[in-house]
Amino acid sequence: MTLTRSKPSGYVPALDGIRTLALFIVIFHHMGYRFGAPVLFPGASGFDIFMVLSGYLMTGQLLREYERTGTIKIKRFWLRRELRLLPSMWMLMFGTCIAVFLWDTERLLQTLRAAAFNAAYLTNWAIVLKLENMHYFAHLWSLSQQAQYYLFWPVVLLWNLKRRYIMGDILPLCLAMILALVSWMWRINLANRGIEYGRIYFSLDAHLDPLAWGSALAVWLHWKGNTWCRQRWVSWFAAVVAFGVAVYYFLPLDRTGYLCFGGTAVMCATAVVLADVHHNPYSMLRPLLSWAPLVSIGRISYSIMLWHWIIIMVLVRSSASILMLQIATVMLSVLIGLVMFYIVEQPSQRLKERWT
Repeated sequence: MTLTRSKPSGYVPALDGIRTLALFIVIFHHMGYRFGAPVLFPGASGFDIFMVLSGYLMTGQLLREYERTGTIKIKRFWLRRELRLLPSMWMLMFGTCIAVFLWDTERLLQTLRAAAFNAAYLTNWAIVLKLENMHYFAHLWSLSQQAQYYLFWPVVLLWNLKRRYIMGDILPLCLAMILALVSWMWRINLANRGIEYGRIYFSLDAHLDPLAWGSALAVWLHWKGNTWCRQRWVSWFAAVVAFGVAVYYFLPLDRTGYLCFGGTAVMCATAVVLADVHHNPYSMLRPLLSWAPLVSIGRISYSIMLWHWIIIMVLVRSSASILMLQIATVMLSVLIGLVMFYIVEQPSQRLKERWT
């Protein structure tokens, strides 16, 4: 059994459309949480969608490199990832610390300590262990969680790929699925024991499954090829799954329900939609997710994700109506995200290509 590479389809705009939907799920949840507006969907699902997509794309990149060169240059992978993420994140931390120094001095030391945790990619554990009030940087927990996952996953993946003679190419797939299932079962166990929500959701051990499900999808497509998902019935199935997730957002489900079952349903649905829009020429969702405004926002979604929480934390002090605060948050987030994309993200992207 040999690893069969599914032909790369190049840039797929629909993936940026998925990023946009996940982004606005998170933003509207955060606005509801801070502004007191009604929240129709769990913001946690937005982060889960992002992480399934991340696991899928990063693992696919690693597998293609192994096919091409016979190895994975792990240090190069880490360097490329940091050159992609760090400049924008450091700009956020620097700008926030300067603003706090000027207008919120009493929080300065707390903000500096929080920035140190974030720089070390330990934001999630600082929240879980209550080591520091992350306040302005609390929304960056997912970057820490991803960094911790990618610290070990490329190493484990390479080790397994080098030892395919043991179980064939199914070994990396089994490993990714075992990681996802064990993390899910552990989360259910913790939730049923009444463990605090923050301990469960922000910790890597109980919440690495969205990344692992994305990795499993990437391995499966490379192992089996993408022929199976290039069929009309897959398009209909993905559309039904997407509709089911949309309906789910309007159902009354508490945090325990989401942790135990709702979250995993969203993760698996995201994997199905990813396979459909990325590889299926008959996809009904791809044209919808390729709508130009969705794609445009998706391209700058990283910068918007970084800055929207800071904007919310500033605007929450205003006495304006909830609707005006929401409109201002979205407009400012997109505007600042656009500026940061051009002055920070694009130069760092060129630097990444030059150095690696």
